[in-house]
Amino acid sequence: MPHHASFVIADPPGELATLVTGRTLVRELNLAGIAISAGSACHSGKLSPSPILLAMGYSPTAALGGIRLTLGRDTTQADIEWTAMALKQILQRLLEPSSPSVYYRLPVIAKR
Repeated sequence: MPHHASFVIADPPGELATLVTGRTLVRELNLAGIAISAGSACHSGKLSPSPILLAMGYSPTAALGGIRLTLGRDTTQADIEWTAMALKQILQRLLEPSSPSVYYRLPVIAKR
């Protein structure tokens, strides 16, 4: 689709897989002021892995980590850079082995 980008976060090891889901990334990025979606558009809102990603050969765990971003007419280079920086910080925090549960932390993201 034009102006549409989908990403799958690779299978995190062990218990970290439960922290890095599309649903978690949607919540964390929303706290940073970034609107994204998880899974496939035709199955949004479902907690099961995307059948499209499964058919493409992704594991069920990886398929749960799928996110979708859509660029609009008013999206700027600064918006894209902000999203990339926020996603990088969130993933670093989630994948840090000594981190407490993501559900009780707010994102640590520099202000624009």
